[in-house]
Amino acid sequence: MPVCTRLVLILTCLASGCLVASRPARTEDGPPPRRLTRDVAVTYRSSVGGGLGDGEILTRACYAAATGRERFESGGVVRIVDPRAKRAWFFVVTPGDPAAGVVTMSRMGEEDGSLPDLALQPDLQVIRDGEDHVAGLPCSLWRIRDRNEPEEAARTVCVSVDGLVLRSRMTLDGDLHWQEAIRVEYGPLDPAQFEPPPGWPVQEEEKATPGR
Repeated sequence: MPVCTRLVLILTCLASGCLVASRPARTEDGPPPRRLTRDVAVTYRSSVGGGLGDGEILTRACYAAATGRERFESGGVVRIVDPRAKRAWFFVVTPGDPAAGVVTMSRMGEEDGSLPDLALQPDLQVIRDGEDHVAGLPCSLWRIRDRNEPEEAARTVCVSVDGLVLRSRMTLDGDLHWQEAIRVEYGPLDPAQFEPPPGWPVQEEEKATPGR
């Protein structure tokens, strides 16, 4: 997988919460599920495989309250996610890039679920770890760990009352991955930005053949 693609997918997962988990909404022992009553745009600063201030990346994440769709853009690479339809679209908008002009559509599996979806996994340990403020908003701190992983492999997240992941840190393949919101803007967003560009051909992502 190209490095830029891998970066976007990791950052998308950090922002959308698919690399962290919670317990079902009916309990009080996990981060709150996302319940947005307004559209919101979040600007994140991130680093993959480095520390604070080391090769930072800016990502803009947009969430549509009515449809549940999500849009993530970083460095001219865009990923639109529809959790309800279990579909995602990936495309490049940088002028002159040979990959621009084509949309790749993929179907999401259970492993791509939201925070409450992943909460059904019995092998996750979720621990409340205090309170904090990120980008001017209060959020609850959580440590989330697979029970088979060492303690140092725990993910840490700070989640707002409406379920936005405002900050997350995790170690993946020995590298530190972190993401933190630096601006959160509530207000109406253009529904068109949650659709692939009109007129661009859409190709379905090829699934790897077992054994290859």
